[in-house]
Amino acid sequence: MMRTRFSGWWIATALALATTNAECAAPDAATPRRFEPTGAYRLEHADGRTWVVTPDGEATFILGVNHTQNFLKRPGRTKPLSDEATRRRSNRIVTDLTRWGFTALGYGAPREAQAALPYFEQMNTSGCSRWRSKAQFKYEDVFDPVYERGVTRLVRAVCNRAKKSTNLIGYFWTANPEWGPALARRRRGTDWVSTLRTLPPGAPGHVAYVHFLEERYGEDSAAFEAAYGLPIGDGLSSVDFSTLDPDRETVAADDLVFLGRIAARYYSIIGRETRAADPDHLIFGERYAMRDLPDVVVEAALPHIDVLSVQPMTIGFESSEFERLHELSGKPMLVSDHSVAYPTAEHSNTLWEDVEDAAAVGREYGTFLDTAFARPFFIGLLRCEYSDHVTGDLLRQGMVDLDGEPRTAITDAMKAAHARALELTVATDDDETGR
Repeated sequence: MMRTRFSGWWIATALALATTNAECAAPDAATPRRFEPTGAYRLEHADGRTWVVTPDGEATFILGVNHTQNFLKRPGRTKPLSDEATRRRSNRIVTDLTRWGFTALGYGAPREAQAALPYFEQMNTSGCSRWRSKAQFKYEDVFDPVYERGVTRLVRAVCNRAKKSTNLIGYFWTANPEWGPALARRRRGTDWVSTLRTLPPGAPGHVAYVHFLEERYGEDSAAFEAAYGLPIGDGLSSVDFSTLDPDRETVAADDLVFLGRIAARYYSIIGRETRAADPDHLIFGERYAMRDLPDVVVEAALPHIDVLSVQPMTIGFESSEFERLHELSGKPMLVSDHSVAYPTAEHSNTLWEDVEDAAAVGREYGTFLDTAFARPFFIGLLRCEYSDHVTGDLLRQGMVDLDGEPRTAITDAMKAAHARALELTVATDDDETGR
């Protein structure tokens, strides 16, 4: 299949021409802001903001859609589509997204669509995603060489498969990892620190935790016992942590410090291996839930990521929190998953926060993008769902309904919002980067 790259400038120009019905406009009416072509997606900082640069050297923004592979699933049927039906539906995805002004696929896209539009690869480097069932969920002992060997094989396999594609934008790691100890205990009954300290003595994670406590308390057993409410017995390595109250003030403070060490170990492995396996593509890191992102985790990830990726759950753009995270990280930011929904006659239970109707969804999307792109560190957004997908009684609402019909009140508003955003990438006469 022929590979076609749709630059942000090309889409912005096409949308502008379509919007103004200017059939007679000169082909070069809008000149893209340009940088040196390198053959891969990268970031550039110029003229006071961060730009995404295509392999051909054109400035763009990431405007994409996740989970487009769900369009290849037929409701209520387990038999896969034929090859021809898969091609037709993949082509439909590409045609629609291009027509609506999107510049990319998100993660979870059909291979056939990835050949035509830029996309992301993902790898689940931990089992601690919020979406996992109780049986699937787990915190790994990241200090164990067995974990390091296993995740190294995973990273190398994903990168070796993906890195040859000229449409690859970059990599995501785990989706919505449960990092915050208190929040994780409420949801899962445990957290990453508690998991490691209650491992059998001699397990690498338990040994690392004991060494951490020895650094903090040394031989002051009285201070430890007062802080933790546990007898030290024959030494810290023999303490039974199963009865520990993790909400004790000193314990909670210590846990946050050790959580940073877990994160540092974890990111040093997957960051090193991702960069070594594919030094030419961007690393977008984990897709953090906006309300489950301790600062110590961000700080541990920073040496290994190019972009801080977050998933807000609110309808509007949380300006103060985005600005705080940017100040903390110094990284450009991407919204890695976001949506707004409205209840339908068939499905009143939707995945995202609701507004009254499709027109309101479109308005909220436009307001979110306008507010976000007013921040020069903001580089893009991936929307949740192209087509409706139903799990039980939960509707993951898309831009296309279960009958394959577009919700034009949403897509028209998106098209206009994308045109406004991509207009920023058009070069002006005084741009030093324009060539």
